[in-house]
Amino acid sequence: IKDQAESRKRSDRQLDDSYKYLGIINRRISILLELTKQQKTKGGQQKSADRVLSLAANLSGASSAFLYRSVGKGNFNLVSSQGIGKEKRETIAVISAKSMTLLKYLLKEKAQVAGDIKQFKADLLRLNEKVNYFVTLPLTKGKVLEGFIFLGFDEKQKLENEDQDFLDVFAIHASTALSKSGVLKK
Repeated sequence: IKDQAESRKRSDRQLDDSYKYLGIINRRISILLELTKQQKTKGGQQKSADRVLSLAANLSGASSAFLYRSVGKGNFNLVSSQGIGKEKRETIAVISAKSMTLLKYLLKEKAQVAGDIKQFKADLLRLNEKVNYFVTLPLTKGKVLEGFIFLGFDEKQKLENEDQDFLDVFAIHASTALSKSGVLKK
């Protein structure tokens, strides 16, 4: 009887975990579908940028988040930010690959970059002293890097593989949505 009770508890926990996981998957799918429905609206570019960045930050649990648009020659302009004040926002309004290894790598690989912020010499984007770990999502059109989303984390040293995989899919949908809404146009 005792073994059956323990077995039943294990089964109940597994079932609860499965329902939680399915809930997370369902939410992620609905967010991706919502991104694909995003259309170009007059005066809605900032709203679109803020919405995409908010979704990325909330999904990942990032404490700070920035969305940048490429303006050519390795230069990027800040379009939207979360987790910082106006005065700090001005210090990162324009950034360049000349001053940041992270951007050189992002321009070359056009793939997600994650790791220790010091390793990639991206201290400029470490406006919150607690941020040590980051994930950068490329926003591409074909083989062209049109921008990126930077997500900074206070307490994390790494994201789970399935979370990083989902963020790759999110970046693809975000690229399409931001292009459609005109946010990534130079």
